[in-house]
Amino acid sequence: MSQRLRPADLVELEAHGETNTLVALLRAVRRSEKSYTVWIGERPAAIFGVGRAPQDASVGVIWLLGTPEIETIKIQFLRESRKWLEEMSQEYDLLTNVVHEDNQLHIRWLKWLGMSFIRHQPPFVEFVKI
Repeated sequence: MSQRLRPADLVELEAHGETNTLVALLRAVRRSEKSYTVWIGERPAAIFGVGRAPQDASVGVIWLLGTPEIETIKIQFLRESRKWLEEMSQEYDLLTNVVHEDNQLHIRWLKWLGMSFIRHQPPFVEFVKI
Protein backbone atom coordinates (compact mmCIF):
# COMPACT_ATOMS: atom_id res chain seq x y z
CA MET A 1 0.00 0.00 0.00
CA SER A 2 2.89 2.37 0.73
CA GLN A 3 3.64 2.60 -3.00
CA ARG A 4 0.02 3.45 -3.89
CA LEU A 5 -0.81 6.35 -1.56
CA ARG A 6 -2.95 9.20 -2.86
CA PRO A 7 -0.98 12.21 -4.09
CA ALA A 8 -2.51 14.41 -1.36
CA ASP A 9 -1.32 11.96 1.30
CA LEU A 10 2.18 12.00 -0.20
CA VAL A 11 2.24 15.82 -0.05
CA GLU A 12 1.11 15.71 3.57
CA LEU A 13 3.77 13.15 4.53
CA GLU A 14 6.44 15.20 2.79
CA ALA A 15 5.33 18.33 4.65
CA HIS A 16 5.87 16.35 7.87
CA GLY A 17 9.37 15.47 6.69
CA GLU A 18 8.51 11.87 5.81
CA THR A 19 10.02 10.70 2.54
CA ASN A 20 9.75 6.93 3.02
CA THR A 21 6.08 5.98 2.84
CA LEU A 22 6.61 2.47 4.21
CA VAL A 23 8.43 3.83 7.27
CA ALA A 24 5.69 6.44 7.75
CA LEU A 25 2.95 3.79 7.65
CA LEU A 26 4.78 1.45 10.00
CA ARG A 27 5.53 4.28 12.44
CA ALA A 28 1.90 5.42 12.45
CA VAL A 29 0.62 1.91 13.15
CA ARG A 30 3.27 1.30 15.82
CA ARG A 31 2.34 4.53 17.66
CA SER A 32 -1.36 3.70 17.56
CA GLU A 33 -3.35 2.06 20.30
CA LYS A 34 -5.99 1.18 17.75
CA SER A 35 -5.47 0.88 14.01
CA TYR A 36 -7.67 -0.40 11.22
CA THR A 37 -7.17 -1.44 7.63
CA VAL A 38 -9.81 -0.97 4.94
CA TRP A 39 -9.58 -3.80 2.44
CA ILE A 40 -10.99 -3.89 -1.08
CA GLY A 41 -10.72 -7.48 -2.14
CA GLU A 42 -7.26 -8.60 -1.13
CA ARG A 43 -5.65 -5.15 -1.25
CA PRO A 44 -5.47 -2.59 1.54
CA ALA A 45 -7.06 0.69 0.45
CA ALA A 46 -6.58 2.73 3.63
CA ILE A 47 -5.09 2.47 7.08
CA PHE A 48 -6.12 4.70 9.98
CA GLY A 49 -5.79 4.79 13.72
CA VAL A 50 -5.44 6.67 16.99
CA GLY A 51 -2.70 6.92 19.58
CA ARG A 52 -2.20 8.87 22.79
CA ALA A 53 -0.62 12.29 22.56
CA PRO A 54 2.77 12.20 24.32
CA GLN A 55 2.03 15.36 26.30
CA ASP A 56 -1.50 14.38 27.48
CA ALA A 57 -2.89 10.85 27.82
CA SER A 58 -6.48 12.12 27.55
CA VAL A 59 -5.83 13.33 23.98
CA GLY A 60 -5.98 10.98 21.00
CA VAL A 61 -4.09 11.73 17.81
CA ILE A 62 -5.98 10.33 14.82
CA TRP A 63 -4.60 9.72 11.35
CA LEU A 64 -5.49 8.17 7.99
CA LEU A 65 -3.50 7.27 4.90
CA GLY A 66 -5.24 5.97 1.80
CA THR A 67 -4.90 4.89 -1.78
CA PRO A 68 -6.98 6.06 -4.75
CA GLU A 69 -8.95 2.80 -4.51
CA ILE A 70 -10.79 4.14 -1.45
CA GLU A 71 -12.81 6.26 -3.89
CA THR A 72 -14.44 3.08 -5.24
CA ILE A 73 -16.21 2.58 -1.88
CA LYS A 74 -16.55 6.20 -0.79
CA ILE A 75 -20.24 6.03 0.25
CA GLN A 76 -19.61 2.95 2.42
CA PHE A 77 -16.42 4.51 3.77
CA LEU A 78 -18.24 7.72 4.73
CA ARG A 79 -21.02 5.81 6.48
CA GLU A 80 -18.61 3.64 8.42
CA SER A 81 -16.22 6.48 9.27
CA ARG A 82 -18.55 7.86 11.90
CA LYS A 83 -18.78 4.45 13.61
CA TRP A 84 -14.98 4.07 13.54
CA LEU A 85 -14.54 7.58 14.93
CA GLU A 86 -16.96 6.84 17.76
CA GLU A 87 -15.10 3.63 18.61
CA MET A 88 -11.69 5.31 18.46
CA SER A 89 -12.77 8.23 20.64
CA GLN A 90 -14.09 6.20 23.59
CA GLU A 91 -10.87 6.39 25.60
CA TYR A 92 -10.08 10.06 24.96
CA ASP A 93 -11.50 13.41 26.00
CA LEU A 94 -10.31 15.00 22.77
CA LEU A 95 -9.22 13.86 19.31
CA THR A 96 -6.82 15.99 17.29
CA ASN A 97 -4.22 16.18 14.54
CA VAL A 98 -3.30 18.40 11.63
CA VAL A 99 -4.22 18.22 7.97
CA HIS A 100 -2.34 19.80 5.07
CA GLU A 101 -4.10 23.01 4.02
CA ASP A 102 -4.30 21.84 0.39
CA ASN A 103 -5.83 18.45 1.20
CA GLN A 104 -9.41 19.49 0.47
CA LEU A 105 -10.68 15.90 0.36
CA HIS A 106 -9.52 15.25 3.92
CA ILE A 107 -10.76 18.65 5.10
CA ARG A 108 -14.27 17.97 3.72
CA TRP A 109 -14.24 14.48 5.30
CA LEU A 110 -13.10 15.89 8.66
CA LYS A 111 -15.87 18.51 8.57
CA TRP A 112 -18.39 15.78 7.76
CA LEU A 113 -17.13 13.88 10.83
CA GLY A 114 -17.81 16.96 12.98
CA MET A 115 -14.25 18.16 13.48
CA SER A 116 -13.59 21.79 14.38
CA PHE A 117 -10.66 23.59 12.79
CA ILE A 118 -8.90 25.63 15.44
CA ARG A 119 -5.55 26.86 14.15
CA HIS A 120 -3.90 27.48 10.80
CA GLN A 121 -0.12 27.21 10.84
CA PRO A 122 0.87 26.85 7.19
CA PRO A 123 1.03 24.39 5.65
CA PHE A 124 -1.18 22.70 8.26
CA VAL A 125 -4.57 23.23 9.83
CA GLU A 126 -5.15 21.78 13.29
CA PHE A 127 -8.49 20.10 13.99
CA VAL A 128 -10.19 18.73 17.10
CA LYS A 129 -13.25 16.81 18.20
CA ILE A 130 -14.35 17.00 21.82
